[in-house]
Amino acid sequence: MSLGTVLASVRGARFLTQPELGAQMRPPVSDTTLSHWERDRRVPDATQLRELCRVLHVSADVLLERRPFELGPPEPDPG
Repeated sequence: MSLGTVLASVRGARFLTQPELGAQMRPPVSDTTLSHWERDRRVPDATQLRELCRVLHVSADVLLERRPFELGPPEPDPG
């Protein structure tokens, strides 16, 4: 799997649309940008990756495929 495939899977498991996910990020990200990430046309930078982890309640290890995503309650927000 790619980062984009994992991102789309986690987003779907959290019942978020691309516009909803993008609006929750700081600063907000367009659904077009999220679509590019999910299709592996572009990749998020480090700050955007951190925001994805915060909003989706997963570690970067999950998005970077170092640890499998297990559907369950969202991981607590570290701060």
